Amino acid sequence: MAYEYHKKNFFLNEMFPGQFDTIPHIIIWAIVYFIDVAAVFAVAHLLGLPLPGKVGLMLYLVAAFALFCLESWIYHKIRQ
Repeated sequence: MAYEYHKKNFFLNEMFPGQFDTIPHIIIWAIVYFIDVAAVFAVAHLLGLPLPGKVGLMLYLVAAFALFCLESWIYHKIRQ
């Protein structure tokens, strides 16, 4: 089992099981993440939140990643 730590994309496979195992899954989930980023920026714009430099950008990307994690958790629960 120790060989798995050296496999490519081990972190992604552990964090998001079954979602990064094939190329089509990687492409689909990358598109989902980009949609999440766009949604976070759109909601921030609609709420009138300014983008205060690099810190604001990092907060928006972290919020998009949190949304992505929530969606992947829901997806994993549905597949079980």
